[in-house]
Amino acid sequence: MGRKEKSGSTSVSAPPVDQYRKQIGKHQWKTNKEAVKEEKRKSQAKKSTAAVLKDILWMLAAFVVLMFGIYALFYMMTSKELRVDKEL
Repeated sequence: MGRKEKSGSTSVSAPPVDQYRKQIGKHQWKTNKEAVKEEKRKSQAKKSTAAVLKDILWMLAAFVVLMFGIYALFYMMTSKELRVDKEL
């Protein structure tokens, strides 16, 4: 009585050395894949940090411009009152 093949064909199973090499290749692929994912995470963190800093700078610039505008408005309002007081 012979052994039955799982696939039903007459193919011969791979020798143990080939199976070992295949397992090593799979392990290396998994390790490389994890390293690539880690590098991608690091680069995304750098990009997001740069984007956050850029957004903060834009917000600060907008705040300074807004404050300057409010200051200029109050200055113009008070200078008109001073001119009116001098005329009287």
